[in-house]
Amino acid sequence: MRIIAKSPDDTETLGVILGRLVRSGDLIFLSGELGAGKTHFVRGLAKGMQVQDEVSSPTFGLLNVYEGPLPLYHLDLYRLETADELDVIDLPGLMDGPGVFAIEWGRLLQADYPEHLEIILTYGAGPEERIIEWQPRGERYRSLCEELKRENADFDD
Repeated sequence: MRIIAKSPDDTETLGVILGRLVRSGDLIFLSGELGAGKTHFVRGLAKGMQVQDEVSSPTFGLLNVYEGPLPLYHLDLYRLETADELDVIDLPGLMDGPGVFAIEWGRLLQADYPEHLEIILTYGAGPEERIIEWQPRGERYRSLCEELKRENADFDD
C-alpha cells in the first residue's frame, strides 16, 4: 500500500490518521533517507494519539516518551551498530507495558519483532513530495492498513 504526500503537512496528516487507529502494543518501524519525513510522520502520529507534547527526533538520546491517553515511545536507532546497544533502555520491558512504539531506523530489531507495520518514506518528484509505502507484517497490521484505506481513499494497493 502506498500514498504520495505532496508536503510535510500531508505526511503529518497521514500520521494523524494512523494515530487515531493505533492501540496499545502497536509497533511501527519507519525507514527512509535522512530528511525523508520520519519525524514529521511521528509528529502526526502523536497528534492523532492526543499527545500534547512537542515531538522531536530522539537521535542523540535514543528514546523520547510522550504522555497521552497511551504513551508514545519514539526511538531513533540511526547511531546504533548493534541491537545490544539498546540494553540501556530495556525495550522488552517497556513493551510489556501499555504504549505505542514508533522506531526510526529500526532494521536492527525487525527480525526480533516479526509482526509490525513498516512505513518507508522516499523522496518523490518534487522537493517536498514523499512516497509513503505501508508494509504490514501480521494480521493486526493488515487489518490496520485496511482501516487506513477506509479513512483515506488516496492509498494505492
